[in-house]
This record gives sequence, C-alpha cells and structure tokens, in this order.
Amino acid sequence: MRRANSALFGFIRLAILLVLTANGVSKGENIQTKNEIDPALLKNVVANAEHALKNLRVSFNVKGQLWNEKSGKLQRGTEARGTAWYDGIPGGKAKIQFDDLIQPWINGKSDFFESQSALAFDGKFGLQYDKAGGSLGSLHDVFSGRITAGRPILLPNYSSFMTGWGYSLYGIFDFSEKHERLSDYIGPAGLSDYPVEYVKSVCEQTPCIEITLYYHTGSGEIFDLDPARSYALLRHEHFFKSGLTSQRWLVKSFIEAAPGIFFPKEAEWESDNVSNPKAIVPRSRVTYTASEVIANDPAFPADAFEIKWPSHTRIQDDVAGMSYVTGQSDAGSLK
Repeated sequence: MRRANSALFGFIRLAILLVLTANGVSKGENIQTKNEIDPALLKNVVANAEHALKNLRVSFNVKGQLWNEKSGKLQRGTEARGTAWYDGIPGGKAKIQFDDLIQPWINGKSDFFESQSALAFDGKFGLQYDKAGGSLGSLHDVFSGRITAGRPILLPNYSSFMTGWGYSLYGIFDFSEKHERLSDYIGPAGLSDYPVEYVKSVCEQTPCIEITLYYHTGSGEIFDLDPARSYALLRHEHFFKSGLTSQRWLVKSFIEAAPGIFFPKEAEWESDNVSNPKAIVPRSRVTYTASEVIANDPAFPADAFEIKWPSHTRIQDDVAGMSYVTGQSDAGSLK
C-alpha cells in the first residue's frame, strides 16, 4: 500500500508525465526510469504467458466489507461461495455458479438478501438462472431464467472481484469493451495513448516488473508482474494524479493450476475512501480465496458454459421474444 506517501508519489508521477510530454514523448512511447527493460521482449514473454491458458475452473469463497459512515467501521458486505469456468480468453466464454450469494439488501425486508444462481456466456448468448432467493436464512424456490444477446452485464463485474479472474494476468481487462490483454499495451506498438513506464521493483518482498500506464489527466494504472511465476499479476492499482489510490487488487498467494499457469489462491481488493484522504481503512474490501483451481484440463467439459434449465423453470427469452416454462409445450410472447 502507498497510502502514507500518496501525495508524494502523485507529485512524482505527474512531474514525470509533464517532463515527458514537454520533451516530445509521443503516443505509446516506452520509458524506463531505472534498470533497463526491453519493452519488445517484455511484450513477447507476457503475451506468451497470457495465451498459455486454455481453460480454467476455480472454486472460490468471498467475504466483503463496506464502510459504515455512522459507525465509522467496516461492516459485513457481500459474501459468496461457488465455482467459475473460463475459456481463457478475456471477454470469452464463462460461467459463474453461486452455491450461496449474500448481498446487502437496500430497503429490503431484512439487512441481507441470499440467493443461489448462475450466469454464463456461451460465446453467443447470455444465460441467467435464479434457483432460489429470499431473506438471509429464508430461501424459497424461484426457478427463473433469462436469455439475452451478448454477455450478462454482471458477469465481468463478478469476475473482477469474486472468482479470482480479475486478480489474474488473464482477466485484467475482461470488463473492458475491447477485452484487451495487458501485453496489448506493452512495446512500441502498444495501445496506450500516453507514456508507458517499466521499472524493476519489489512488490510485497517479491522481485517484480512494475508497468505504469499514464493517462493525460496524470492518473493511471500500475501492474506488478512476477517473472518467476510466468509473469503472474501481483498487484494492480488505479491512482489519481494526487497520488491517492482509488482501488487495488493484491494477490497474496498462488496455485500452480497447470505447468506454468499461476492463478490467485488468496487475494484482496480494496476501494479507498477518496472522500477522506486521511482515512486509514478502505471504503470497501473484498477477500478472495480459492479452494481448488484446475487449468488446461484436457477433459474440460464441452458443455461447461451451458445452463441446463431444470423442469418448471420460467424462461424469458429476450432474443426470441418469447417466454415459456420448461417442460411445457406452449411458449408465449413476451409482454
């Protein structure tokens, strides 16, 4: 964390950006402040690491906390337990199955809403299934499904914080519109419109390569990669030009899910209390752990990204413009 010297770091970053711009550093130009790094070589090795993942299954557990203004403390937030499947491509096929999902219920019947659900993208259609839901500890059957064109909007959001995918080298930009990979921003032909800085550094006592993408506002993103673990992502931060960190993903331990595939086993996401720069605790925190991770499985099921609707599930098919109940022959138009 860099909270203690955030203003100083922000000033240094902004000064670097202003100096570079004044001296004619152009779009995507690569800079090194110390420990020379070859951006072209780095681009190749990171791209090779990214493309080494072919499929993934992860069993996850998540506990979240939210800042309570009245009590001045972090309180219970979202909690989840389930399994996720990915085809290894940002924005690609994916499915998340929640065996249990507990979320704060704003203006609800109780403080928390509990549910069992699944959502998926099979490469063409979005699939959402709600099995059960209700007040915490009082689940009732729902059996409701929905089919949409494209990915469900919540799929990348959940992936960013809950399944480990967003903490990994493979899913950093899964939520973005173009579904880039980090390697797309590295090197002379990178996508960045502003300078990219490369530094050999130390992250949480681990030697790493720190990549900083600067934006025209002086803000940007930092990515710390571990060369000893196939350039696994150790840390990812968003920072303002003031030096304040708006949010950070920090990986604490890894599972080698297949030879050369290092996936987060324990990680943490934090959103800083930017409205109060002197705050010691974050505005929100999510702690992720994985109990099992399997990658590049030759027996990876072909139907991993499907949702098999149970009998008597009411389906809303936005693509076909119909609604129907599984197990019944009649299907009516959506109203």
